[in-house]
Amino acid sequence: MEIEQQQSSQALLGTMNRRQDLQLKLQATVEGLSVAAITYYIVGLVSYLAKGAQAIGWPFSAEGTAAAAIPVVALGVWLSLRRLHARVLGR
Repeated sequence: MEIEQQQSSQALLGTMNRRQDLQLKLQATVEGLSVAAITYYIVGLVSYLAKGAQAIGWPFSAEGTAAAAIPVVALGVWLSLRRLHARVLGR
């Protein structure tokens, strides 16, 4: 009887561990998509800003400015999410 309970407990813990792993993978996927979506939105704003700046003498094209902003914005968004996680999780 005791051996059956231990086996049942081990099976339950194994199931819980698998669910937790899946949940962490899903969370990482959602965070990656969030970085992409936020980056897309901010770069769109940069593009509009660059178009307006061209009218007052900005020497670069709006498309070039937006393209150059992508890695900077993506890195900034990713670092901000990492910092937020550290604060929330107390690390």
